[in-house]
Amino acid sequence: MSFSSLIGQSVCKVQRQASTRDAAGGFANTWTDLYSGVRCRIEDASAATVEKFARLQMEVTHEIITQQAGVTNGMRIIANGRTFVVQSTTTNPATGRIPFHVAVYAEEVKSRA
Repeated sequence: MSFSSLIGQSVCKVQRQASTRDAAGGFANTWTDLYSGVRCRIEDASAATVEKFARLQMEVTHEIITQQAGVTNGMRIIANGRTFVVQSTTTNPATGRIPFHVAVYAEEVKSRA
């Protein structure tokens, strides 16, 4: 099985937050699509990963692997009806048979019903 097929388990959309002027003259935060159709793999974060980020006062619930460059802290990823806020990323250059990829450490945001 190829690396590309391993990360292609889900199709994600990457969004960034933007401020726009609202009708009352103030500002409203909105999310705009930056990348769509991004292949990714979403997994629960390991206990070691959760603990590592907890020491940094950051909540991480999932690790998302993608080959999409440009994903940064504060963006969000939408996949399979779920929303994840990016807390941190690690860019991994190609080595041997493993191509370039980005490990995204994110917190899943539960929708309010």
